[in-house]
Amino acid sequence: MNKNGAKGTHQPQDRALRALDMARIDWQAAYPRSSLFDDIYFARQSGLEESRHVFIDANQLGPSWSALPDNSTFTIIETGFGTGLNFLATTRLWGERGPMGGRLQYLAIEKYPLSTADLIRALEPWHQFSDIAKQLIDNYPPPLPGFHRLVFERLTPKRPVTLTLIFADAGEALAQLQRTNHPAFTQQRFFTTDAWFLDGFAPAKNPDLWTPEIFQAVARLSHPGTTLSTFTASGRVRRGLLAVGFEMRKVPGFGSKREMLVGSYGPANISPGKTRANPENIEPYRGKSRPDLPWHIDPTSKIKARATRSRGQEKRITIIGAGIAGCATARALADRGLPVTIHDRHGQPGAEASGNGQGIIYPRLSTEASSLSRVNLAGLMFASRYYQSFWKNNAGNPGRPSGILLLPEKPADAAVFKRIGENFNGCETFVRVLEGSALRDISGVRLGAKIGLYFPALGWISPPEVCRQLLKHPNITLERTAITALERDADRSLWRLESAHGHYPATTVILAASNNCLDFDPARHLPLKPIRGQISIAPARDQSRALKTVICGAAYLAPADEQSAHTFGASYNLGSLSTEVRAEEHQGNIDALLDTDPLLHRLLGEVQTRELRGRAALRCTSPDYLPLVGPVPVFEDFVEIYADLKRDARADIPLPGSYWPGLYVHCGLGSRGFTYAPLGAEILASYILGEAPVLANDLLKALHPARFIIRDLKRKRL
Repeated sequence: MNKNGAKGTHQPQDRALRALDMARIDWQAAYPRSSLFDDIYFARQSGLEESRHVFIDANQLGPSWSALPDNSTFTIIETGFGTGLNFLATTRLWGERGPMGGRLQYLAIEKYPLSTADLIRALEPWHQFSDIAKQLIDNYPPPLPGFHRLVFERLTPKRPVTLTLIFADAGEALAQLQRTNHPAFTQQRFFTTDAWFLDGFAPAKNPDLWTPEIFQAVARLSHPGTTLSTFTASGRVRRGLLAVGFEMRKVPGFGSKREMLVGSYGPANISPGKTRANPENIEPYRGKSRPDLPWHIDPTSKIKARATRSRGQEKRITIIGAGIAGCATARALADRGLPVTIHDRHGQPGAEASGNGQGIIYPRLSTEASSLSRVNLAGLMFASRYYQSFWKNNAGNPGRPSGILLLPEKPADAAVFKRIGENFNGCETFVRVLEGSALRDISGVRLGAKIGLYFPALGWISPPEVCRQLLKHPNITLERTAITALERDADRSLWRLESAHGHYPATTVILAASNNCLDFDPARHLPLKPIRGQISIAPARDQSRALKTVICGAAYLAPADEQSAHTFGASYNLGSLSTEVRAEEHQGNIDALLDTDPLLHRLLGEVQTRELRGRAALRCTSPDYLPLVGPVPVFEDFVEIYADLKRDARADIPLPGSYWPGLYVHCGLGSRGFTYAPLGAEILASYILGEAPVLANDLLKALHPARFIIRDLKRKRL
């Protein structure tokens, strides 16, 4: 039985960004035991049978799935991933009994994740799951806090599976799965699960996981009919779940365990004295601890009353823009069975800012757990998995998993690198500190730097080729169309996209046109800023061909591509909107290369500007350097609804935001488009289809397009 070492109370987040403590395993032959909690992960000899009895059969998953219509989604949340045995057994059954075209969303919370080595050892005896176990191990994240979305499209053909590993305290994780903590929305459900695997260590071993706060969070993430099972038969657990609306009963346990608990959720089951407030009558919150304003709640989106409903095959989705943001979003939706049309004025993918021959999955880490650093980390982690399939396939030369070596830009960076190495101890497959001769061993060339951060799972891609491969899907159509206007139809049921050649209807529109998103009236208020960037392209030389990794610092230098050329740069010019290649910016890139490491310029033969080719384009940036991913707000309505924030920035306004129905944006990716776009695409798919959250709620808000209106109201700028 898989166990969770997560505490059950919501703890203030540590402001340092660091790896979690891993599970401490006391191996008893092939059987893992937690030395921290003095409890087993699963029963000896019969762990699989126990998993099936306690969780799969107790939640009646097989019969439930056989009765689902095609293209349905089913969601499970497990409090305790442990060795992953429950996930393996559930995934195998989904492949056999799940509906055609259906998607299994499996979320698992774990505060003390196993190391990869321990995971391999724990799963080795279960040979019947070797195919699933291999994909899990290959994609298993290092012990870094946060949400880790793993997509297994090919694991169960025609029945895809997504696994969201949430490495966090259980109370914190459950709170971040809820869209809002505002009391005005206590009764509403924006994301729910269909089944719970409550699989923490026994209440006597880990009492913090079995608290009233945890039970309340479980109820808030359930809908009528959500089922639940747990190995324990504790009276305290039974009473706690009864109090929040679960109908609970005892059934025979597994093996020598006499009883266990199963239940189903329904508000009518709430015990006397446990009534909930009616959100329509609730007064503005006046407590000392203020909840977050619910501005990010979109009342036009369908509340997910039942996760097993069909995924909206009637949607007609249109994307404007065929850069990496638009192509990744199109593929995320097409893989979910939805037809997507992309309109692009060039008629080919990656023609503008995504058109460079070599794109870098640029790494930036911090020792502080700010929203920016946490989103950067999440984007890097997701991208490191996302591009592996392109690199393994290697069709069309999409790039190389060369690794990336980050060098100090200033003397103080050496100390920062060492702190990052300490904070990310145990995450060597993701990042590690290199010093001395190790820099040359990894990079293949002599460098002047004495220290660097190495990211072995990253590398460079060919953006146009990756975009082309993303669009190779029967559900995706690319049209060469310059969309000039966007408006709602007279009956407001559809969007109408105008062009010089006609108009096109759509139920859902995604603006992924970089700075050109501002060409459309509903999005003109978005605070986007174009920043010119120029890359330089130098011919490879005998000595430069030895370069094995991407070097990053004040500039980046990529290894030679298939045309025996190196890309380096890029410039950062705020004062020009031109896309002409300029000699002075070539020189600026050469100077930045010298600042990165004095030996890099020599590596290229001390190249001169006249020897260089180049390409210039306009990045699309936001004021806080984070992307804009989510629904497009109605600016005038927002200013009216939240006008009191100009008087009092702490005013409680228990009202949702106002959003254009079926209109989303994916832009503002700046110089990290190839890092952010895959994660942003997954986020948008989850918004549009009502799927499980891809990131913690506070990070989804940090990316939300409406955040700037709220910020400017509080600062009295509107």
